[in-house]
Amino acid sequence: CSSDLPDEALSTSHKVLQHAKTLEDKLRAQIVTVRLLARGEARDFDSAIDELKSILKSYDVTVPKNFVPFKVFLEKRKLQSRIGSIESLLQLPRLDLENKEDKRTSNIMKLLTLFMRYHLIGRHVDQMRMYAVGRVLNMSIEKGVSEDTALALSSIAAYLAKEGHPDCAKV
Repeated sequence: CSSDLPDEALSTSHKVLQHAKTLEDKLRAQIVTVRLLARGEARDFDSAIDELKSILKSYDVTVPKNFVPFKVFLEKRKLQSRIGSIESLLQLPRLDLENKEDKRTSNIMKLLTLFMRYHLIGRHVDQMRMYAVGRVLNMSIEKGVSEDTALALSSIAAYLAKEGHPDCAKV
């Protein structure tokens, strides 16, 4: 029966997590767990977000609990000045997934974009999503781009347009 598939997937991901030795070995199973928590009739976005925060913490990434409006403003300004033009973004190097450090960076970006996608309810929704977007874009500028960079760029453009800044949304 197809209703058993999520339970089977969750069971399998738990088995993988029990036997995995490295963060990279665990990642796919952790993503499966998060996606299963956030889908279906029994979706639980809060649990998915808590799970993502826990996974990110294992990568030494701590998600802030509170956002000071001025700090959010400064982060947006810093990011805006670093992004520059679309041409400069197109010149950024791509992460080399054969390189251990680049792979780790890519994994963190992937987790942050999941965090952004599933943080739909609760307190500080926009700030939490912009935190994730900002982290991905800053990591992209500092270390290289991945497919998650494109998602973060489109998300920040949508946010800026929604907030009444359509000119800023055009990079």
